[in-house]
Amino acid sequence: MLFEFIREFLSYSSILVGIAGLYVAWQGLSVWKKQLRGNVEYEVARKILLLTYKIRRGVEVVRSPFMSVYEMYDFVFPDGLSEKEKEETGIRKAYAKRYELLNKSRDQLLVDILEGEVLWGKEIRKIIYEYLGVIKKLDLAISDHLQMRSEEGRFQMGEDYVKERQKEVQSLIYDFSPNSIEVHPDDGFAIEIDNKINEIESYLKPHLHK
Repeated sequence: MLFEFIREFLSYSSILVGIAGLYVAWQGLSVWKKQLRGNVEYEVARKILLLTYKIRRGVEVVRSPFMSVYEMYDFVFPDGLSEKEKEETGIRKAYAKRYELLNKSRDQLLVDILEGEVLWGKEIRKIIYEYLGVIKKLDLAISDHLQMRSEEGRFQMGEDYVKERQKEVQSLIYDFSPNSIEVHPDDGFAIEIDNKINEIESYLKPHLHK
C-alpha cells in the first residue's frame, strides 16, 4: 500500500511539475514578446523623431537669410551667360543644394511612418502629414520668391498677386533668428513648425520611455 501510494504521489508530482514548467515558460514568452515589441516601438519612435528634427534643421538651412557669393557661384555655368543670368542661375542652384537635407529627411520620414502606422494606427501618419503640410508652405514660398525675381515671372503671376503675396513670402523664406535654439516671437512660420514638433514629441515620447 505504501509503495502504491508513493508511486501515485510521484506520478501526480511529475504532472504538476510539468504544468508548472509550462506556465513559467508561457509567462517568460509573454514577457519576452512584450519586451521585443517595446524595443521595436522604441526604435521606430526614435527614428521618426530624429527625422522630424532633421527636417527642422533642413528648414533652417533653406531659410538662412544670408547667401554668400561662394554659395551662389560654386557651380559650373554654361558658356555665354551674362552676369545677371549667372546670378539668377546661381541662386536657384544654391537653393537646390540647400534643400538636400530637407528633401532627403522628408522622403525618409514618409517611409518610416509606415512602420509607425503598423504599430500605432493612423494617428501618427495624421500628425506627421500635418507637420509636412506646414513645411510645404516653405516650398511654395521659395518657388514664388524665385519667380518674383524676374520681370517675366512677376508678369506671369500678376501684379495684384505679387503685391499680396510678397510680404508673406518674405516672412516664410527668411529665418528671423538664424543659428538660435529659441524661436523668434515674430517668426510665425518657425512657431508653427515648433508647435507641430511638440505634438509629435508628445505622441512619441511615451514609446521612448518604456
